[in-house]
Amino acid sequence: MEDFPWAESWARVTMALSNAVAVLARELSWQGTARHYGLNWKSVATIVKRAVAYGLRHRKRPPVHVIGIDEVSRRKGQVYRIRQSNPTLTPPIAATAAAQPTPRV
Repeated sequence: MEDFPWAESWARVTMALSNAVAVLARELSWQGTARHYGLNWKSVATIVKRAVAYGLRHRKRPPVHVIGIDEVSRRKGQVYRIRQSNPTLTPPIAATAAAQPTPRV
């Protein structure tokens, strides 16, 4: 198999077209984007899927220096969720499922 600098492996469209489709798919529906470029909506879905995977692989996250841990009660009763976060970032690092507290004797 030859390596072409303008196309990804096993891709049916060039990188330039993929980038253009991915940008337009952020504004329009997949069907509208497909109509605009004369593609099948499944091709648009595949292009968007590849673009999201590329973005996730190349995303930069700052190093975590401080971790905040908080127990948040989600409803009445003693049902808690433990939330771990970096105070400098908005989204939580991890949130565990509902944790039952240990009973007091």
